[in-house]
Amino acid sequence: MSRNYKFLNPEGLYFISFATVFWLDVFVREGYSD
Repeated sequence: MSRNYKFLNPEGLYFISFATVFWLDVFVREGYSD
């Protein structure tokens, strides 16, 4: 199922991956600032 999704919508998958990494980075930086 996940393979079909990747094949049908690779741009969406890349966007989700990038957004996840971006938000993780934001949370990590906020943790360091405290």
